[in-house]
Amino acid sequence: MTKKTTTFILLFLLVLGTTIIAGSAAAEEDVVAYTLTLLHNNDGESQVVDAGGDITDFGGAARFKTVVDNLRGAVTPSATEGVIMVSSGDNFLAGPEFNAAVQNGVPFYDTIAMELIGYDAVALGNHDFDFGPDILADFLDGYTTVPPYVSANLDFTGEPRLQAYVVSGDIDGATTITQSGVKIGVIGLETPNLPFVSSPRNVVVDDDLVTILQAEIDALELAGVDKIILASHLQNIQNEIDLVGEVDGLDIVVAGGGDELLANPGDLLIPGDET
Repeated sequence: MTKKTTTFILLFLLVLGTTIIAGSAAAEEDVVAYTLTLLHNNDGESQVVDAGGDITDFGGAARFKTVVDNLRGAVTPSATEGVIMVSSGDNFLAGPEFNAAVQNGVPFYDTIAMELIGYDAVALGNHDFDFGPDILADFLDGYTTVPPYVSANLDFTGEPRLQAYVVSGDIDGATTITQSGVKIGVIGLETPNLPFVSSPRNVVVDDDLVTILQAEIDALELAGVDKIILASHLQNIQNEIDLVGEVDGLDIVVAGGGDELLANPGDLLIPGDET
């Protein structure tokens, strides 16, 4: 899980899982360790050049992509090792950079940056709706190939342009990433406060997060997925902590939207942050 940031800053987790492989006729089983390198960010918020303010030599999409490429390149996906890239929302934000992107037209600079970085799953944050569903649709229209967008508790039927992405499968409650035969599931959740903090217009938010999340987990497990990640944007890490305690089968949470600093000693931080 990660804190809210205002630039493209990379965080990554090494997660150990297990894969059970059938053994002999005597029903012996071998347990093979599986290491997943999970690269993730949240709240990029259109800081595509640098971190902004007085921090002009730090952050930004180009530096971020370099770090992602280096970390991704250090892993060779196999039956025992994998690597994926996930965003947990707030992929753009009002400000000079995004204003310039809108004035330039589709594809927005933010879309270009995200496609160059390369995501296996992207969740939606509240700021992604700040300009209304049409600008979000413009943002998606700019992709050459839309990465899987995951949002299990939003109903887009009242917004035809976004619903078209649901029909095409580019927006879904969850996605399954398969690497070397290993299946990894990513589920998305949006804050129930979306109608009060942003402008989703006719996008309907379901606040029954426990029921929705458990149903998505169960569906993934039924499909043979046993490594399941939640990419959520619930605005406060305590909301994710409370939610995790109410469901079974979830392995990892990438939480977006909060202001909490979650770091280990020695981690690279944004200049000015302290552990």
